[in-house]
Amino acid sequence: MKSSRSFFCGVLAVFLLMTLVFTACKTPDEDNPIQDEGPFPMRGTWVLTDKGDGTYTSSVLIVTECNGNNFKGYFDWNSTASTQFGKHYWGRESFNGVYNPNSGKITISGYEITDSHDVTVGFTTYYLVTGTYEAFVAANGVDFVQGTWTGGGLWEAKSNLNK
Repeated sequence: MKSSRSFFCGVLAVFLLMTLVFTACKTPDEDNPIQDEGPFPMRGTWVLTDKGDGTYTSSVLIVTECNGNNFKGYFDWNSTASTQFGKHYWGRESFNGVYNPNSGKITISGYEITDSHDVTVGFTTYYLVTGTYEAFVAANGVDFVQGTWTGGGLWEAKSNLNK
């Protein structure tokens, strides 16, 4: 009886450990994004608001991995800068980020542009480049406020937790 109980406990422990590992390693995809409950750093999706000239609309920031105060993910950018000509450009910018819990500041460094669609209007070509982004985690622990990016852009981002 004692050995069967030990065997059962061992199987249960392995099952629980594998469930924990599987859950921790899941990453969001476009059809089934993962949204942690917060506070940041957490995996999830944020809807980006361009607070500067309004060039980027319908853009999102997605955090796919968290490891302590470090995180990874990507922006799906959608630009309407040239919509007066009936064209727009878009792309995905992968990034690494760091959260400073003492100041509440996040710093994001873009490192690669993929799935890019550039447009040329007249003599001007519009395209995405990697950037550096900073913002603060809002008082609610999940949204980003007072954001800036390379070149003087201003932004905020609202978590899907706050629909």
